[in-house]
Amino acid sequence: EAAVEEAAEEAAEPEAMEVEEDAPLEDWTVKELKDECKTLGVSDKGKKAELIERIKEAKATVEDTTEAAVEEEAAVEEAAVEEAAVEEEAAVEAEPEAMEIEEDGPLEEWTVKELKEECKTLGVSDKGKKTELIERIKEARATPEEAAEEVIAEEEAVVEEAAVEEAAVEEAAVEEA
Repeated sequence: EAAVEEAAEEAAEPEAMEVEEDAPLEDWTVKELKDECKTLGVSDKGKKAELIERIKEAKATVEDTTEAAVEEEAAVEEAAVEEAAVEEEAAVEAEPEAMEIEEDGPLEEWTVKELKEECKTLGVSDKGKKTELIERIKEARATPEEAAEEVIAEEEAVVEEAAVEEAAVEEAAVEEA
């Protein structure tokens, strides 16, 4: 029986301590207050009222610090989420722009930004007003076509000249024979 009673008393003591921690600080003993001061890292010297004041200040500081840390963490998280959203939005916006530029819609319907990007792609100046950009793009697009037509015409001329020379050589060979 004595062992059972001792075990019951020991089990009851931690409960009493837990209850006391939830109780108002004014109900705590000076020893408990000093232990709490040590736990919080503040001075454990002075009268009961001073100990209570120090504990309240320390707990308020810890709560403020914890709240500030939670708020800061939330702000950092929110900033990271916003940054990811902005990057994703930029990637989504870039895809349609590339598709719009690739479409052969009327240049007059393109935005100045799209026209400037097309100018850069074609290797022409991207400075100026919308009408100037459109004109430059049309000229740059026409230039390769004209150049290709000129090359084809030159090749045809070379082929014709070769045919004429070959015919002249054949005639000369026939005449000599």
